[in-house]
Amino acid sequence: MYQYWTESELAELLKVSRTFLWEMRTTEGLPFCRLRRVIRYRPEEVMKWLSSHGAPLVPRAVDDRRRDVPAKNETFRKEKNHE
Repeated sequence: MYQYWTESELAELLKVSRTFLWEMRTTEGLPFCRLRRVIRYRPEEVMKWLSSHGAPLVPRAVDDRRRDVPAKNETFRKEKNHE
């Protein structure tokens, strides 16, 4: 029996919105299965599709997107020290 991802599971895994997944299904051919109104994704097909579109197979962690953001109030402390 096949294992499927729900739309929410795939969105969380890839760190994208469900709307973005819809856009990829309709414009880029992201493979999915539909059972009436329920959307499901086969992991093997999604990974194959991602690799064929040049996407990394391992999604970035949320923290990787924030590398350039200074630590809490770090900027303000530096400004205060220069006054």
